[in-house]
Formats: sequence, structure tokens, C-alpha cells
Amino acid sequence: MVEFEQPRLMLSGDYAFTVEASGGNCMLWTGPLGDSYAEGQAFIINSPWITAWLPWNRDLSFQVFQRAR
Repeated sequence: MVEFEQPRLMLSGDYAFTVEASGGNCMLWTGPLGDSYAEGQAFIINSPWITAWLPWNRDLSFQVFQRAR
């Protein structure tokens, strides 16, 4: 879970985040089959000998929560 305590208002544009597991496991949950989020693209490097980002051709599952102030 990623929680942003003080999220900034950001202009529209291209943004990215990376997830890395060093010496452990990393798990991503995929979204439903098909392209449910057409504006996004996922890329993956899942082994130490691959040196280029490869298209993952799946959407990531995510859910946004907003806490009341």
C-alpha cells in the first residue's frame, strides 16, 4: 500500500513509478483482462540479465481511497 500524507496537485502529463525488490519478493496484482485503463502502460524488467524495459501488456490493479479530514 502506498499512502501519500500530503499529496500534491499535479498538472496533467506522463508520470511513472517503479517497484523494486532487492533480495526478496515483489508481487504485483494485475487488473482484469483487456485494457481497462487505456491511458496507462506497464513495463517490466523481471530478471537481472534483462537490460531493457519490456511492455507488460497488462494493467495493474489499483484502488484510490480518500480519508475524510
